[in-house]
Amino acid sequence: MTIFSRRFRPLDAATVENDGLFTALSRHWQPAGCDDPRQPGLRLAVRNGYLNFYRLGQSVAKLGFDRRGRLHAEVHHKYLDGNAAGQKYEKLTTADGLSEWIERCEGFTSKEKCFVDRVVGRNAGVIDLEMALPAGHDSAGRKIAPRVDLVALERTTAGHRIVFWEVKLATDARVRRQGDARPEVVEQLETYGGWLRDHADMVAEAYRENCRVLRDLHHAAATRHPLGETILDVANGDLPLEVDPVPRLLIADFRGDDQKGAGSFAANGHEAKLRTARCRLHVVRNESDLTLPVLP
Repeated sequence: MTIFSRRFRPLDAATVENDGLFTALSRHWQPAGCDDPRQPGLRLAVRNGYLNFYRLGQSVAKLGFDRRGRLHAEVHHKYLDGNAAGQKYEKLTTADGLSEWIERCEGFTSKEKCFVDRVVGRNAGVIDLEMALPAGHDSAGRKIAPRVDLVALERTTAGHRIVFWEVKLATDARVRRQGDARPEVVEQLETYGGWLRDHADMVAEAYRENCRVLRDLHHAAATRHPLGETILDVANGDLPLEVDPVPRLLIADFRGDDQKGAGSFAANGHEAKLRTARCRLHVVRNESDLTLPVLP
């Protein structure tokens, strides 16, 4: 049984021409590597049979097909009505009020999610956000549904590599510990790594298909922004595509971002503890650091 996939039914020309929903959403689509301030951009992630459009890390709409083959969007009702409460989704067949959905969505984001969006805007090889792994249990027996924040492509001498990034603010307690205790994030990364090692072939095939879907959607989309060359290379070619099963840790330590305690991450020894624990770590302290490095 396939427990991880990335697919979406191809959009025929008639659907694109006659369905304003996809056109409206895709007009706002800014693929990875694009950060156009002239309009509120949406990021697009391929799921198992549907698309997820994000604004600053918040899911604006889930786009999929109903049983009759018609496109519809699931939108959290708090974005349709600012006074709505509870967890409820509305199914819509038009994008009427899309600008209002996006504006309300921005009110629910966080510093970490805004940081992730900044990283996506600087790295054209990002191919997924909020990658959900099958639900499991942590070391204390508690049920968890882990999500990897960013998935990206790297070029290698032979082809391409899929890499996984967990993102944290430097002020997050999960990357800080007093004394000799391991930071909580280390166990989180080990959980991800174990699953990726066990399912590497499945993940590689899913993300090769992911790139094909992004390529085909981009051909049909109303966006004026380009799709990353690395994504197109994977979609169009047969070069090897490997999975790096060791997740990486991306930490935001911007001193100018009004983070209480920002800048003390290294000074207080927290960065050194993570490196001692052999975390593959990249710390972002200025704009130039937003470009993801190719780690050994």
